[in-house]
Amino acid sequence: MAKAFIGFHNGKKEMLNLNTLTRHAFVVGSTGSGKTVMCKILAEEALVKKIPIIAIDPKGDISGLAVFSKKYDFRPFAGKAEAKRLAQSYLNKNNGFPDAAYDVLRNVNAKVYTPKSDYGERISLLPRLEPPKKGAEELAGPVGESIINMSGVKGMIKDKASALVSQILLKLWQEKKKPTYEELIEKVKNPPFSTIGSLPIDEFLKEADRLKAAASINLLLSSPSKQALSHGEELSLDIRSPGLSVFDLRFCTSMEEKQLAVEAVLQELYSKVFSGSGNERLKCILYIDEIAGILPPPPSNPPCKKLLELLIRQARAFGLGLVLATQSPGDIDYKLMGNLGTRLIGRLRTENDIQKSAIASDISFSELKELNSKTAVGEIIYSDSQSSKIKLVKARWLYTFHKGPLKPEHLKWINNPAEKPKVSGSLDTKQPRQQPSFSRNKEQEMVSAGRILASVGRKPSQKNKPVPVRKEKPKKILSSLIKVVKNHSDDISLKISAEKGEEYIPYLKVVVGARPYRDIEMPLQGPFLFDLTAKSIPIGNFLRHVTFRQLIHKDISIAQPKASIVDSVEYAFREAKAGLSATLFESTFLKNVSYDKEEIVKLNHNALLDLSRPKLDLLKSKHGRRISELKKKIKSAKSSLSSVNKKLSGEKTRRAVKKLVGNKKLSGKTKQMKQWEKRKKSLRSEIERLKKQEKKLQKEYAEKKDRQLAHIYEKSLRSVKQVRYKPAKKDLMVYATILLAPRKKLVQDEK
Repeated sequence: MAKAFIGFHNGKKEMLNLNTLTRHAFVVGSTGSGKTVMCKILAEEALVKKIPIIAIDPKGDISGLAVFSKKYDFRPFAGKAEAKRLAQSYLNKNNGFPDAAYDVLRNVNAKVYTPKSDYGERISLLPRLEPPKKGAEELAGPVGESIINMSGVKGMIKDKASALVSQILLKLWQEKKKPTYEELIEKVKNPPFSTIGSLPIDEFLKEADRLKAAASINLLLSSPSKQALSHGEELSLDIRSPGLSVFDLRFCTSMEEKQLAVEAVLQELYSKVFSGSGNERLKCILYIDEIAGILPPPPSNPPCKKLLELLIRQARAFGLGLVLATQSPGDIDYKLMGNLGTRLIGRLRTENDIQKSAIASDISFSELKELNSKTAVGEIIYSDSQSSKIKLVKARWLYTFHKGPLKPEHLKWINNPAEKPKVSGSLDTKQPRQQPSFSRNKEQEMVSAGRILASVGRKPSQKNKPVPVRKEKPKKILSSLIKVVKNHSDDISLKISAEKGEEYIPYLKVVVGARPYRDIEMPLQGPFLFDLTAKSIPIGNFLRHVTFRQLIHKDISIAQPKASIVDSVEYAFREAKAGLSATLFESTFLKNVSYDKEEIVKLNHNALLDLSRPKLDLLKSKHGRRISELKKKIKSAKSSLSSVNKKLSGEKTRRAVKKLVGNKKLSGKTKQMKQWEKRKKSLRSEIERLKKQEKKLQKEYAEKKDRQLAHIYEKSLRSVKQVRYKPAKKDLMVYATILLAPRKKLVQDEK
């Protein structure tokens, strides 16, 4: 039985049976309540038990699970001062890192996937067309709907086009075929079957509408904005080997893109999980850090919600456990949470959240409200559907890095640990922090760059002054240089060329980053390289092929800097501001911003369509009643016509028999027959007239609807305005690197 240490209850360790997670877990709590910490505890315990974790991370918090240290030294993911504070805090809370846990975690294979970004491993969001080994019927619907949503099919044909694509995929999958998107487009134009349900294909979806749907799907292969979603590797997960796979969704700029990313993960997970054998022992965990938007309340029903519902219902039999977390139970379909066996509830702020959490957790409102009033930060209300007991658990602290989202550039260090800068020296957490000395003992020849940087503080008085031009010793030159650079940068590093020289030239490499603008991640600008012994103008990144290291010889000779650090950084600022300035497009009522005008128009259109839905429904209802009445009249007239035809036919048959048997010559049509024929003609005219009225009403309805839809689209276009993004200096961050390269190397490169 896999037991997980999650915290303390009444002073004793509280253990959770990980196998109960196959009945899934619901974690809820307001911001700062300890919700994410509890989820990470479950993930840590599962990783220690060698159970794979698939984590969907909308905010960038979860990648820290891949960062750990025996002594809680989280450098270089944190600066030295921050790392020391964290290490002391972790040691005080945990009293050391358990050896057994460390020995397992150090061998965990971690990978961070970043849809729409190259910071981690980029994956394609295009739905896969590979036939699943099991569950093709359940999977075809969400995949078909996802393709239609992605391609942007709108209007009355959307649902029918989705059903058509789903049926095509199902037929091909049942034949064990893996179609390409080109083949799928051809099948949409010419379906491989003649009927859908009981209707002929042309009655279900006309040829012209099928061509429209095929053209829209073709945009996934041809439109640059759509190709941005499909760019990347095809996702392939290994859920049988211990490891951590994190999907960082920070770079998906809209909820629709995040839903597409979740769909891609769930589709892959569904096909992999259900291809294995059944077993209720926990084999893998899917952890979603925030399910608002992924599991929205009715009537919203995106494909990712359908796939997640399938997993909630079926995953237990195959050993997959779901851990679903949210801070807003009112923004999710909380009734589905009643199907989850383990409930972990942090402190809630509103009575509405308490009420919905009570329904989801099968706890009375009054009881949960009382427990919530007693819950402190870091405490969790723990209940299990198999037990009637409810416990208040003080969560243990984490073993892994937990301090907000990782910087995007740090994600590369997780995927490629060899690229992670090495750190030297200890944090000395047992004693009060002391200013480290600049150099080591005489017998030691090298000193780390990090130790040098830590030894030099900032001096506000130097903030706007260039480096003094006077003859100084190498240690003083470097110390003075570091002080000024520190005062004009947000992050600083120091490196020296691996090739030795008699004298080293100091260079300043500046990279400028911008804070995200309205959730848009801005690209880094630079690098700008300055020779600090010359004028403050960039000289090109000619040192990019030079190998640098962070261990610096204590007796090196450094040329006297002459350039102004202030002027160099200001030059980088000007260039970065010019490079970052761009024309963006903003929705005037949604306030969304994007580089892509088409994306904002689409968001506006969807929002306006939702707002106009009651008006469109009223129009449909009004014309629908009138058309329904006409259809009833047509049906009644056809019934009367059929009755008259029967009477005429019967009378003609009777007369023919009488003539044959009696051998009598009968007169022409009787008076009754003439009346019936007159009635027949009248009914035919009535049916024709009613059909014309029905056609006219349908045409009138179609024209009015098209006018309303055209008005909505025009308004969605008018509701886009251009925004000129010009970053202010306060929005920019400077990442500075002091590079020491031998003078000899410079001369050779110039030759």
